[in-house]
Amino acid sequence: MSVKTIALLLLSSLALLGASWDSLQKLNAGDSIELTTSGEKPRTVIYRSASAESLIIATTSSEVSIARADVERVRIKQPGRRTRLGLLSTAIGAAAGAGIGLAVCPGCSGEGVGGKYIGPGVAAGAGIGALGFLSSDYRTVYQKR
Repeated sequence: MSVKTIALLLLSSLALLGASWDSLQKLNAGDSIELTTSGEKPRTVIYRSASAESLIIATTSSEVSIARADVERVRIKQPGRRTRLGLLSTAIGAAAGAGIGLAVCPGCSGEGVGGKYIGPGVAAGAGIGALGFLSSDYRTVYQKR
């Protein structure tokens, strides 16, 4: 399994934590959400409210109630989320790369060339970590299970 696959699995599992129907009630009326319903493509709508049985949204022409059973996924846009995740994953990757670079040749410091693999390790780790910039600005609030 590649590092990219592991990172994507980790990010997707973290996104689904707290992705329950009750999370919808914590949204503010007027928030822009991306809604996916049964058999339809995702669309951007305005959130109004949620009850135990339905989700109420505003479209360009009216307010619509959608049954809970028809809602597949709800995501909310969080500006700056991609940048935060990208910087965090780049920093973590660089730190991991430095550790690996140091561990590759622990005896190199006795040869007068200590840490010669740290620089390449940092560069490789930061490069892999920079894949975090490919993440989404949307956070999953509800995912049908």
